[in-house]
Amino acid sequence: MIEQQKTQQHNFSQYFIKQSNYVKQSKQKRLNQPHIATTAFNSLSFRGQRGYSNDILNKVSTKRAPTYGAILRINTDDTQLYALVQGRYTGKWSFPKGHANEGELPIECTMREVGEETGIDKLPNPTNYLKVGYGHYYVFNLKEPIPLIPRDKKEIIDTKWVTLEEMDNMKVNADVSMYRKMCV
Repeated sequence: MIEQQKTQQHNFSQYFIKQSNYVKQSKQKRLNQPHIATTAFNSLSFRGQRGYSNDILNKVSTKRAPTYGAILRINTDDTQLYALVQGRYTGKWSFPKGHANEGELPIECTMREVGEETGIDKLPNPTNYLKVGYGHYYVFNLKEPIPLIPRDKKEIIDTKWVTLEEMDNMKVNADVSMYRKMCV
């Protein structure tokens, strides 16, 4: 009886080792064939959509530089005016802003973008610094409206001074919308 059990254990051990080697070889083959994994991945259902497009599978994560800009504000006795620029790509109105270049300080980026998008090169010292939505903004209080003449006509199609009430009827970006809600 003991001899028979030893034989069964030996046979079981050999079987287990063979199965284990087979599994290892199978995994190795699958790892060496990425198209099989991609095909299987593409065939998965996700929230009712079948698979993923190749551009999502091949997407490389890129972290964008922070966005810095200016809230140019004019305080008069009865109202406040704000400088907005209309972007060509979305058609939405926003505060003048843009992405920082490598090594560029936030205030340097702000001044460069304000100059490109509004034509204003000289501003008083900022009175505040705010994080609104996706952007970081310096607030500048001006005494009177300065003509807005953008130098970058590839990105900016229009500029204007507007009140908070006028912003309500305009197609504005998320940052302007959030700022308006903070002020109202």
